[in-house]
Amino acid sequence: MGDLASNLRRRVQRSRELLRAAREADNDYEIDIYSAELEDLLRKATVHGVRLDPDRDDGTSGEPPHPSGQD
Repeated sequence: MGDLASNLRRRVQRSRELLRAAREADNDYEIDIYSAELEDLLRKATVHGVRLDPDRDDGTSGEPPHPSGQD
């Protein structure tokens, strides 16, 4: 699972960077794309039990949403 975890962490970090850039550019389309991508990656992390570091700048807690969609 080490490869899966490191791949998910790398992809989450990249999505957060792209989301921040989209917000700075006030690009609504890219904000929607990268927000959805980040949500999907966080959901996958939950399903596979991968814990992520919190990121304070992108509006996410760093913790994936509950798999059932309910917190």
